[in-house]
Amino acid sequence: LAEKNRAGILVVEDEEFVRDAASEILGSSGYRVFKARSFEDAVKTFHCNSGQVKLLVADIVIPGRNGRELVKVLREYSPGLKVLYISGYSENVVTRQAELDDNSHYVAKPFSLRSLLEAIETLLDCEMIVSSEKEDTKIATRRISAPDQCGGEGQARFQ
Repeated sequence: LAEKNRAGILVVEDEEFVRDAASEILGSSGYRVFKARSFEDAVKTFHCNSGQVKLLVADIVIPGRNGRELVKVLREYSPGLKVLYISGYSENVVTRQAELDDNSHYVAKPFSLRSLLEAIETLLDCEMIVSSEKEDTKIATRRISAPDQCGGEGQARFQ
């Protein structure tokens, strides 16, 4: 497991499969991953892991409110928070709804391992870990999810 990318990433997605797949990709690439399925769960998880979340990966449409509103709330506490919007909507729709800036990007669903990691690396200004020949390889299959002390879904941990 690569240890150099210990940046905390909060993945907010209501579709369990997408949330878990993104979390596994990021966790197996060395990031600390926190998961949430709704606006309220995301705010709670963010506050319970204060200072650890450097990047938010969020769908535009999430239960409770929307991704743009979530970003606005979280940036009140962490103005430099980086954001990667993921959505099945076209980039034109996302651009209108999300108000993209220098600290935010968009990746269309379904996304590849490579497109997700490249967008995150760009936002975090990190060195790519995944080489091009591993672009479509299988992600980690053994995962332990431990609930955090705040009652959220917790942090994905990999063996």
